[in-house]
Amino acid sequence: MKNISDNLPSLVSARLWPLLGLLLVLTLSPQIQTHAQDSDLELAEEYFGQEDYEKARVVYDKLGRNARNLPFIYKNYLETLLRLKDFKETERLVTRQIKSEPDNPIFRIDFGRLYQEQGRADKAQEEY
Repeated sequence: MKNISDNLPSLVSARLWPLLGLLLVLTLSPQIQTHAQDSDLELAEEYFGQEDYEKARVVYDKLGRNARNLPFIYKNYLETLLRLKDFKETERLVTRQIKSEPDNPIFRIDFGRLYQEQGRADKAQEEY
């Protein structure tokens, strides 16, 4: 008569493999995501450098959904939106940055630039 302890190693290993596979996937997932974000950032910068602002904007919009990306894309994203004259989205972007860093005067200057681009020199002067 076979003892259950004789089959224990095979039972444990049969149950461990799926868990080990899941652990591996969870461990690699952030690295894969980071690599994809790096590729998107490179692509956005390439489009921006070629002055293809429409394509750059699509990629910056995607990257901008994650607040951790904003410090890396903000300057070019802002410029892209201004070049495309999407003032509403530009205002959202700058407002979002002001909320995350209220003591940073650069973002107030960016608001001034937005107003200047809109032809609202009086409002721009208030920000400068």
